[in-house]
This record gives sequence, structure tokens and C-alpha cells, in this order.
Amino acid sequence: MNNTRIVNATRIVNETTDTAVPRGAPAGAPACAPAPRPARRVAAHWVIGPALALAGALAARFLAPGFAGTPGAVISAAGHLAAGAGLLVIVLGVRRRVWQADAAARLAAGAEDGGGGGGGNPAAGGKAPAAGGKVPAAGGEK
Repeated sequence: MNNTRIVNATRIVNETTDTAVPRGAPAGAPACAPAPRPARRVAAHWVIGPALALAGALAARFLAPGFAGTPGAVISAAGHLAAGAGLLVIVLGVRRRVWQADAAARLAAGAEDGGGGGGGNPAAGGKAPAAGGKVPAAGGEK
């Protein structure tokens, strides 16, 4: 089996070793540097959430004690709220990602059973019963 793929017009990559070999090089030629991997996109909630939580914790634990009375209490409360908001940003971001994955799985499952995810209800986009199949009436059988 050939484990190579064409990366661009000048390099071929061996997928088992992930090393690039110059095009036209003999079979035993030394490999070039490993092929670069595409940059991985980091979701915004993993950047914004921890930054907000860290800033809030630092304000509440280190900045607020330096102020006496009402200003210290206000800074401490704002820091605790910012820390909680940072954790909430992470939670909502992960929840959205899970919902999107679940929706994609449901869509894929709906495509396998004949469409729209309506189960056996053709009006909701599901698969119709087989020929001669009995569909119960809305009020039940009488």
C-alpha cells in the first residue's frame, strides 16, 4: 500500500511518518522537515472565559484588600462577579458546542432514516410507513 499523498507541486508526504520528500527524489533519499500541520482554531470562550475569570479573581484577592471601606467592598464584589462571569462564558461556550454536535448527530441520523428527523411522521419529515402499513388515527382506533 502506498502511504503517500501530494501536498503541493513540489512535495510528497509519507502519511505514516509525516515527513516530506522532495518530488523526483530517489526512493532512499533523506526526508525533509515534517509537513506543517494546519493551525488549530481555538474557540473564543476558551480565551475570553479564563481571562475574565483570572482578572476577576486577581481583582478580588489582590486589588480589593488594598482599599479600605466601601471602595474595597465594591472592587471585591466586582472581582467576584467577573470571575463568575468568566466561568459562565466557558459554560455557555461548551454548551453551544455540545448542542451543535448533538444537532449534527441528529441531522445525520435523520438523513439515514429517510429525512427530517420526524421519526415515523411523514408530515414532520420522517419516513412514511411501508406500503400497506397501518397509520393510527389521531384519536386512536374505534
